[in-house]
Amino acid sequence: MKAGVIEKYLKGYAEPEAHTAPDTDQQWNHVVCIPACDEAENLIATLQTMALARGADSALVVIVVNGRQSAEAHVHTSNERTLKQLREYGVEEGHLMSWGVLNGMTLLVVDRASTDRWLPPKQGVGLARKIAGDIALALIHRGVVQSDWIRCTDADVQVPKDYFEQLANPIDGVSAAITPFVHVPEGDVIQQKAMGLYDAYLQAYVDGLTQAGSPYAFHTIGSQISVSAQSYAIVRGIPKRLAGEDFYLLNKLAKVGRVHSLSGERVRVRGRLSDRVPFGTGAALQEISAALRNGSPVRSYDPRVFDGVGHWLRALKTFVEKPDVDQLKSQVQSVADPLGSALFDTLDTMGAFDAAAKASKQVSGSLLHRRLMEWNDAFRTLKLVHGLRDAGIA
Repeated sequence: MKAGVIEKYLKGYAEPEAHTAPDTDQQWNHVVCIPACDEAENLIATLQTMALARGADSALVVIVVNGRQSAEAHVHTSNERTLKQLREYGVEEGHLMSWGVLNGMTLLVVDRASTDRWLPPKQGVGLARKIAGDIALALIHRGVVQSDWIRCTDADVQVPKDYFEQLANPIDGVSAAITPFVHVPEGDVIQQKAMGLYDAYLQAYVDGLTQAGSPYAFHTIGSQISVSAQSYAIVRGIPKRLAGEDFYLLNKLAKVGRVHSLSGERVRVRGRLSDRVPFGTGAALQEISAALRNGSPVRSYDPRVFDGVGHWLRALKTFVEKPDVDQLKSQVQSVADPLGSALFDTLDTMGAFDAAAKASKQVSGSLLHRRLMEWNDAFRTLKLVHGLRDAGIA
């Protein structure tokens, strides 16, 4: 691990809590980060399942109980209940950070839920994750945590017995690892059906990108992400967004190393309705459930959109060997319509051809291929998929 990169991050980019983590003589093998907002009904159960995982007695769990200034009253009430529940495990009232122990597993609780510690109105789960991640990084740097991995999960999951064993050691060239997961259906028959459809929708996207040969073929769910300490520092931590912080974090991490999907038992995630963030599982379930009740079409992917992504990636490989923009355009246009026209028009609107031409004037060979893959990143890949869908490939 290159300590200089981490030192630079901690000095210039870490949240203040990273510098005020209480001193301790204790050491842990693992560290897990959990943001908890409006989770009085779930957090303790999540921690109890984590404490049953093998190796939990040598794990530290950093919990950031948080609420935004603009949150509704019931959110703050729930957060107060969460903090009260945690006091039963030794967490002290009124402290910004306090230690606790749950069934032999150590907790470090950060109170960003009390009135004078609320998060800013436009920052939510992303900032909460970053606070926890920055504390974890600081403790790794201090040698308090032995593992190089910063594990991220949520307050509404059940982790398997092999949770800590799945990622016991560093993996060469890997910046992030994704834990296998499954959503647990809840609610009435419609909601349960919606959960199954949404899981299929998520998997279809990853499978489609895998088939297309995309380096961005991975799930982007915050409760399943582990980040190597050095990579965390290189990408300057977790984006402080209200939602989508997991997607944008992995988008950056995929540019500095490989995102690796782990094998093993699956984390079980609650398949619940939620309107706390504008998109994600909860919001998607709201949308799909409403569509099912109204008899409206349910979101899905036409396999042809991933054929389009694959054609584009293959065309870029040819372009690396012979950087001719006119030939690149011709190769895209050679795809049979309607996909060919939709692909060309979408890429042209995105500025993809201009970006390829510009890159080819600056670098060549493997450097050119890397530059092209960085430009055609997870965000622009998603934009291409949606562009093809909006152009009628659906």
